[in-house]
Amino acid sequence: MPKRYIDETGHRYGKLTVISISDKKDSKGVRFWKCLCDCGKITEVRGTELRNGKTKSCGCGHKGCKIINEIGNRYGNLTVIGKSERLSNNHAIWICQCDCGNICEISGSHLRAKDQTCCPICS
Repeated sequence: MPKRYIDETGHRYGKLTVISISDKKDSKGVRFWKCLCDCGKITEVRGTELRNGKTKSCGCGHKGCKIINEIGNRYGNLTVIGKSERLSNNHAIWICQCDCGNICEISGSHLRAKDQTCCPICS
């Protein structure tokens, strides 16, 4: 019988937003969750540590998070659906879906300045 777990996808704990379950397990078989920190870093955390408040960030909390989590935000025809691993001049790049269905990557600063409100195909 497979072990059951609490689905944490989409939940927010401190500066962490749970984005998916990880393949990683500890020695006791406890599952880890992939989380996006407000600073933009993706980290893997045990669900129990999220729920009991032991882990609230990727560890950047001492420095303060500088990157704004844009996932779920809407800018014109673009909805932010994820964070790219790439950076542009040390700025986060966000994966966006346009109302036309196209997927594109745009820096957070361009989104917030409304420099780009649709994908390059619709522009």
